[in-house]
Amino acid sequence: MRIPRIAGLLSAVALSVVMIGCTHSVRYESGSPGQAAGNARHQVAMLEFHFQPESLNVFTGDTVTWVNKGNLPHTTTSGVDGKPDGLWDTKHLARGESFSYVFSQPGTYRYFCRPHHGLGMKGVVVVTNR
Repeated sequence: MRIPRIAGLLSAVALSVVMIGCTHSVRYESGSPGQAAGNARHQVAMLEFHFQPESLNVFTGDTVTWVNKGNLPHTTTSGVDGKPDGLWDTKHLARGESFSYVFSQPGTYRYFCRPHHGLGMKGVVVVTNR
């Protein structure tokens, strides 16, 4: 009787791997070309009405990737209080889609989700030199 249970478990694992492989990603790259290889990559999850983490400290040359892990479409838009500042502004990203930005200059970069900024969906990336 143990073999059917193991076969069922293996089938479930295989199905999970296939489903994970089916998520689709939109990849945008922004920032300065020619960044040094090996710079760190960071991820921010887009969840229902918040980013996680909301605040992130990185170094110049690091890449931040926002991934929609929620059920609703979200954007990541640089700016404050629902007013874009023009650095980046994504389309509505569906679950599993992502956007990456290379931070080439030190500073404080605030961003928000266009459809949900009124609900407090905002974040900040603080960039310092190495």
